[in-house]
Amino acid sequence: MIVSFSGIDGSGKTSMSKRLAKYFNEIGIKSRYMRPNYDNNEIIKKYCFNKYNDEHAYYPNLNSDLYLSSLTMDWLNWWYNSTIEENTLYFCDRYIIDVYTQSLQYNANPEVVSPLFEALPKPLISFYLDIKPENAENRIKKRSYPEQHKLESLNELKRLQKNYKIAEKNSKWSYHYLNAEGKFEQNVQHAFKIIRSYLSLGEKI
Repeated sequence: MIVSFSGIDGSGKTSMSKRLAKYFNEIGIKSRYMRPNYDNNEIIKKYCFNKYNDEHAYYPNLNSDLYLSSLTMDWLNWWYNSTIEENTLYFCDRYIIDVYTQSLQYNANPEVVSPLFEALPKPLISFYLDIKPENAENRIKKRSYPEQHKLESLNELKRLQKNYKIAEKNSKWSYHYLNAEGKFEQNVQHAFKIIRSYLSLGEKI
C-alpha cells in the first residue's frame, strides 16, 4: 500500500515519511521509505551548472517540457525497477501529483506528466503537509544542507502553494491535510491513526 506526502518545500515531507516508515516497522508492520533517484534530473542540473553556473537554472532558462520530461522518466524508471512486495507499506516522499504540480509551477505542458497517472497506482492515502510559505522559508534557511536556492524563495513558495491547489482541483486528487505548523510528533501520531484506521477497515497492505 502506498502512502504519499505532498507539500511545498520546507513542509517536512521527507522527515514525516521517514519517521512513519520507521514507526510502522517498530510495531511489526513492514514498511519502506521510497523516492526516485532522480538520475535524469541530476543530468539536467549538471548541464545547467556547466552552461549557466547554476544547477537550478533549468527554470526559466530551459524548455520546461524538457525538465518535466526528465522528472517523468525518473519516476517511471523508479516504478518499473522497484520491487513492490505484498504486505508492505510504502511511504513515498512526493508522488505523481507533485510532478504534476511542478509542471504548473514551471509553465510546462501538464500532458508531459500524463504517463505517470497511467502507469503508477493512486495512493490509498495521500497526505498534504500544510504550512505558510513564510514559515516554510524560515525552515529552509535554518537547514544545514543544502543552502536555499532561488526556486525556494518566498515568492516561489507562494506560487507553489497556489499551484498545489490548482493541481488538486484539476486532477481530482484527494488529500488528508496535516497542519505542518504544529508539533512534528503530534502530526506523526495523527497520520499514524489515519493509516491504522484504513488498515482496521480491512484494507490490504
